[in-house]
Amino acid sequence: MVLILLSSVWSSYSNKTFHTLSECEFNVPEERVMEVVDKFVYEFQADVQELFTWAYIGTGNEGNSERDALAINYKESHYDPVTRESYNILDVIVNGKPMFKDRRIGGHYNDTVINGTYHSRLDIDYSGSMLDKANAQFHITPLDSARVRVQLEINMRFGWFFNIFVTNRVWTNNVEWRVGVVLDNIKEYAETGTVTKKNQSQAIKKVRSKRKLE
Repeated sequence: MVLILLSSVWSSYSNKTFHTLSECEFNVPEERVMEVVDKFVYEFQADVQELFTWAYIGTGNEGNSERDALAINYKESHYDPVTRESYNILDVIVNGKPMFKDRRIGGHYNDTVINGTYHSRLDIDYSGSMLDKANAQFHITPLDSARVRVQLEINMRFGWFFNIFVTNRVWTNNVEWRVGVVLDNIKEYAETGTVTKKNQSQAIKKVRSKRKLE
């Protein structure tokens, strides 16, 4: 069986911030990519549970002590389409135990076009020991009428508690590969209208890591 490597993903760490970028080429017109990215951002803000039916397939908690040391249990989603602001109520699970319960994580969305690349950005708003600053961004660049380069970028600076717990190894094992899998799933959905069911191990095999944290 020939393994088709879809997204590449790599990470770095600087200024107490983890940076992860995943990139791949979508074989569909720009309009289709925009439609699916808009769907992803909307559901992340308004109904995050829907993402587990397509974009988050293969990323869920399966009890692996390495890959599931960090997990999130989403409870509620609230979204204002006028202001593009939202918040989620969630629990953060550390090594199988809820360490932060019923935390409110806010978000504000904005988009812009710079030199032909569409940038779609969600900034996370939270005050506490768990998280200092975070954002997620899509960068969408048309290559021709039927091909688009898409990058999914995650930047996260933890608060004092997770600064102790989240080492480079923990980030790589828990976050980095999930970013690549999510982008693979978005690509598959954009190109086929569906996402194949898969477990963590199957999902990880389709992600190529280009550079590890140092």
